[in-house]
Amino acid sequence: MCFSNYNESQILLAIVDLKTRRKNIIKTFKNQKRPTYLFQIDESNLLVGTEGGLIEHWSIETDSLMNTFEAHTGSDEGISYILDLKSQSYLLWGDQERNEGTSLLGTASLGTTEFRIWLMQLSDGC
Repeated sequence: MCFSNYNESQILLAIVDLKTRRKNIIKTFKNQKRPTYLFQIDESNLLVGTEGGLIEHWSIETDSLMNTFEAHTGSDEGISYILDLKSQSYLLWGDQERNEGTSLLGTASLGTTEFRIWLMQLSDGC
Protein backbone atom coordinates (compact mmCIF):
# COMPACT_ATOMS: atom_id res chain seq x y z
CA MET A 1 0.00 0.00 0.00
CA CYS A 2 1.23 3.47 -0.82
CA PHE A 3 0.10 6.48 1.18
CA SER A 4 1.26 10.02 1.86
CA ASN A 5 1.93 12.01 5.00
CA TYR A 6 1.05 15.57 4.03
CA ASN A 7 2.43 17.28 7.14
CA GLU A 8 5.76 15.42 7.04
CA SER A 9 6.13 15.79 3.24
CA GLN A 10 6.75 12.11 2.66
CA ILE A 11 5.42 9.03 0.87
CA LEU A 12 5.32 5.66 2.62
CA LEU A 13 5.17 2.20 1.07
CA ALA A 14 3.94 -0.44 3.48
CA ILE A 15 2.75 -4.01 3.65
CA VAL A 16 -0.56 -4.06 5.50
CA ASP A 17 -2.05 -7.21 6.99
CA LEU A 18 -5.78 -6.51 7.12
CA LYS A 19 -6.52 -9.46 9.37
CA THR A 20 -4.13 -8.44 12.16
CA ARG A 21 -4.17 -4.71 11.33
CA ARG A 22 -0.39 -4.61 11.28
CA LYS A 23 1.62 -2.51 8.90
CA ASN A 24 5.25 -2.87 8.02
CA ILE A 25 6.71 0.28 6.42
CA ILE A 26 9.20 -0.87 3.80
CA LYS A 27 10.14 2.41 2.10
CA THR A 28 9.91 6.12 2.83
CA PHE A 29 10.41 8.85 0.24
CA LYS A 30 11.08 12.39 1.49
CA ASN A 31 9.41 14.88 -0.86
CA GLN A 32 10.64 18.38 -1.72
CA LYS A 33 7.18 19.80 -1.00
CA ARG A 34 3.97 18.45 0.53
CA PRO A 35 2.38 15.66 -1.56
CA THR A 36 -1.09 16.21 -3.00
CA TYR A 37 -1.53 13.32 -5.49
CA LEU A 38 -0.02 9.86 -6.08
CA PHE A 39 0.11 8.05 -9.43
CA GLN A 40 1.85 4.70 -9.86
CA ILE A 41 3.13 4.32 -13.42
CA ASP A 42 4.17 0.68 -13.02
CA GLU A 43 5.69 -1.59 -10.35
CA SER A 44 8.94 0.41 -10.42
CA ASN A 45 7.90 4.06 -10.88
CA LEU A 46 5.79 6.52 -8.91
CA LEU A 47 4.72 10.07 -9.73
CA VAL A 48 4.00 12.37 -6.80
CA GLY A 49 2.15 15.63 -7.37
CA THR A 50 3.10 18.25 -4.79
CA GLU A 51 2.20 21.73 -3.65
CA GLY A 52 3.53 24.41 -5.94
CA GLY A 53 2.54 22.39 -9.01
CA LEU A 54 5.57 20.09 -9.10
CA ILE A 55 5.60 16.41 -10.11
CA GLU A 56 8.32 14.21 -8.64
CA HIS A 57 9.28 10.97 -10.42
CA TRP A 58 10.46 8.36 -7.89
CA SER A 59 12.07 5.00 -8.60
CA ILE A 60 10.59 2.47 -6.18
CA GLU A 61 13.40 -0.05 -6.74
CA THR A 62 16.29 2.35 -6.07
CA ASP A 63 14.49 4.62 -3.56
CA SER A 64 15.67 7.65 -5.50
CA LEU A 65 14.20 10.80 -6.98
CA MET A 66 14.65 10.45 -10.75
CA ASN A 67 13.36 13.84 -11.88
CA THR A 68 11.22 16.82 -10.89
CA PHE A 69 8.86 18.48 -13.39
CA GLU A 70 7.41 21.97 -13.09
CA ALA A 71 3.92 21.01 -14.21
CA HIS A 72 1.68 23.80 -12.86
CA THR A 73 4.03 26.28 -11.20
CA GLY A 74 1.40 29.02 -11.08
CA SER A 75 -0.63 26.93 -8.64
CA ASP A 76 -0.54 27.28 -4.87
CA GLU A 77 -2.93 24.35 -4.48
CA GLY A 78 -0.68 21.68 -5.95
CA ILE A 79 -1.37 18.86 -8.38
CA SER A 80 -4.95 17.64 -8.04
CA TYR A 81 -5.05 14.95 -10.74
CA ILE A 82 -2.80 12.78 -12.91
CA LEU A 83 -4.51 10.62 -15.52
CA ASP A 84 -3.18 8.09 -18.05
CA LEU A 85 -4.87 8.95 -21.36
CA LYS A 86 -5.74 5.67 -23.13
CA SER A 87 -7.10 7.27 -26.32
CA GLN A 88 -5.51 6.47 -29.67
CA SER A 89 -7.03 9.61 -31.20
CA TYR A 90 -5.09 11.38 -33.94
CA LEU A 91 -5.91 14.67 -32.19
CA LEU A 92 -3.70 13.56 -29.28
CA TRP A 93 -1.00 11.54 -31.03
CA GLY A 94 -0.73 13.13 -34.47
CA ASP A 95 1.56 11.13 -36.77
CA GLN A 96 3.51 9.67 -33.85
CA GLU A 97 2.93 5.98 -33.16
CA ARG A 98 2.27 4.82 -29.63
CA ASN A 99 5.13 2.47 -28.73
CA GLU A 100 5.66 0.18 -25.74
CA GLY A 101 6.66 2.31 -22.75
CA THR A 102 5.14 5.46 -24.26
CA SER A 103 1.96 7.04 -22.97
CA LEU A 104 0.19 10.36 -22.54
CA LEU A 105 -0.53 11.76 -19.10
CA GLY A 106 -2.98 14.52 -18.31
CA THR A 107 -2.41 16.71 -15.25
CA ALA A 108 -4.55 19.32 -13.54
CA SER A 109 -4.32 21.61 -10.54
CA LEU A 110 -7.07 23.25 -8.53
CA GLY A 111 -5.05 26.47 -8.45
CA THR A 112 -5.00 26.96 -12.24
CA THR A 113 -7.57 26.93 -15.02
CA GLU A 114 -5.64 24.81 -17.54
CA PHE A 115 -4.76 21.15 -17.80
CA ARG A 116 -1.61 19.81 -19.45
CA ILE A 117 -0.81 16.75 -21.54
CA TRP A 118 2.60 15.11 -21.20
CA LEU A 119 4.31 12.53 -23.39
CA MET A 120 5.93 9.98 -21.09
CA GLN A 121 8.59 7.59 -22.32
CA LEU A 122 9.95 5.12 -19.81
CA SER A 123 13.29 3.56 -20.64
CA ASP A 124 15.24 0.86 -18.78
CA GLY A 125 16.16 1.99 -15.30
CA CYS A 126 13.95 5.06 -15.43
